[in-house]
Amino acid sequence: MSEDFREFLQRSRLGSYLKAFEELKVTTLEQLAKDFDKLSNQARMKLGHKKKLQRMLQTKENPDSKSASPQRVKKQEPLSRWDFELSKTLKSTLFGKVKYGVRRSDLRPVAVKITDKARASRSETGENPGEEAWIMCQLGSDLEETCHENLLRLLGVVEDHQILWTILDFADEGELFAHVVKGKGFGDEKSVQTLFGQIVRGVHHMHHCDVAHLDLSLENVLLHRCPKTKNLIPKICDFGMARKVEKSGPGSVIDGEVYRPGKFLYMAPEVFRGEKYCPKAADVYSLGVMLFMLLTGVPPYTTPESSDQRFHMLSDGSHQGVEALLRACKKVDVGSPVASKEVIDMLSYMLCPASKRYTLKEILSHPFLREKDPKSPKLQINVNNVLSSQEEGKTPVIGQGGSSPPQEN
Repeated sequence: MSEDFREFLQRSRLGSYLKAFEELKVTTLEQLAKDFDKLSNQARMKLGHKKKLQRMLQTKENPDSKSASPQRVKKQEPLSRWDFELSKTLKSTLFGKVKYGVRRSDLRPVAVKITDKARASRSETGENPGEEAWIMCQLGSDLEETCHENLLRLLGVVEDHQILWTILDFADEGELFAHVVKGKGFGDEKSVQTLFGQIVRGVHHMHHCDVAHLDLSLENVLLHRCPKTKNLIPKICDFGMARKVEKSGPGSVIDGEVYRPGKFLYMAPEVFRGEKYCPKAADVYSLGVMLFMLLTGVPPYTTPESSDQRFHMLSDGSHQGVEALLRACKKVDVGSPVASKEVIDMLSYMLCPASKRYTLKEILSHPFLREKDPKSPKLQINVNNVLSSQEEGKTPVIGQGGSSPPQEN
């Protein structure tokens, strides 16, 4: 290994990986870029995604280049568990728990996903917590200047041979699922339009980066209230089932018999049946289910199979089927308006067979979303009123009260 390359690794605080690099026979930056995927999760986290590595190469070859961003090349001190003080358990997960905490250096609120690596390795769900941070790096979510507004920010990773800590931004309003009221949804159609448009833009950014989420749901969108504007901002989270996909060719399709991710309620029918499917199209269908629930407050059906009578109403993707199902779920009489023509039209092109399904680009240009300003207006949601209505036996909340204080571990 050349002294020049060894010096670079030390300067980038990757000195502890010298032995690993030597075993891989990685001796140059160019080879490091080529063999990037062979590195461990923590090594990849320290390097960031491949675009960062390319910038490092550019800076090394041309130190005076103005196109190289010194902010992106600069490396931070490695994180440790002692950098964070944890308190309450926010929720349990398949492989561990999520705890609330603060970063000691600046008291920034964080959510720390603690994963038991042994339990995760034995799982047959296909979820890979170890790859989640890497996927978030591919999306640019590890840097403030590149993180999309509607994706949850990754602050870092700490791991040993037993436990993986994924440190994330804390969203103070909890899961979107907890804000949806049975029979009423998230609010009026204008509020749904604003919120849903932001979620679609977040998923569109993922697809632009050739990443499919594959587990989109109301439970996997968090809400954060901006302290300056008081606007509610949705943040897509939980990328454990996400996959990198190719634009075309064999890598653009997944075999449903091998990998069937997501929750049945939000799952595209072709995924549910175990067929080969386009992962980006599967995301669009899941978004359609989410939009339906934001409008009505109830799921459109139980499972996406023809034996489910309500799903059968959507099987052909007709406007009549969508309108009839909306009317049944909202309990609106025939003759009374149930939703705008625009939202019915868009749902009919999302909750339909994959061959007819819109792409996210088409959805963003649809009249239901096209006229909306990307900047969200103030969405006033009085969670206390919603919860008190639930206690009084009025319209129940279908979520789990995300605004209530977290329980002790």
